[in-house]
Amino acid sequence: MKPTVLHIDGYNLFLANFHACRDLDENGEPNGGMIGFLKQLKNLVYKLNPHKIIITFDGPNAGFRRRQLHKEYKGKRPAKVRSIGIDMGEEERKDYIKISNDNKQLSDLFEFLKRMPVNLLVVPYYEADDVIAYLVKKNKGWNNIIVSNDKDYLQLLEDNVKVYQFSKNILVTKENLEELYGVKKDNFLFY
Repeated sequence: MKPTVLHIDGYNLFLANFHACRDLDENGEPNGGMIGFLKQLKNLVYKLNPHKIIITFDGPNAGFRRRQLHKEYKGKRPAKVRSIGIDMGEEERKDYIKISNDNKQLSDLFEFLKRMPVNLLVVPYYEADDVIAYLVKKNKGWNNIIVSNDKDYLQLLEDNVKVYQFSKNILVTKENLEELYGVKKDNFLFY
């Protein structure tokens, strides 16, 4: 049996938790991105039992080359600002404030992950999805599981490559792709 390696799209997992997890630290600062990421990492280890974990983040100036070729590359994505409700002690009264401490949480998460038995990978000028695609093509002797909600990874499915979509709690394989998305594996890139 081939050993299993998890390829985690770090920013994808972090952002999903940053927007969904409402945990606060002892000072009342949001830390759901970091805490949710770590909780999901623990659950992934128990569920998928990997031999190795590689967490990849976008490198500095990721997408620079693509923006040189296509000026509009990811240019229409609005900045996401998170709102949090602060309970003012009255039953129906909550004051909402806008908080964007994602960079601090990401920095704290990165420092925490450096102390864990995982491999962190950041390649300047490359996005995580490009690095992960390269790694799974090079690691044919491993059972590769990509952890991301990004559907772009589904074009990489092979006998030794699966995609775990954590928001849906499903493992997408070459065999069940058509059933889940109504598209054959050979046509997914065009889809």
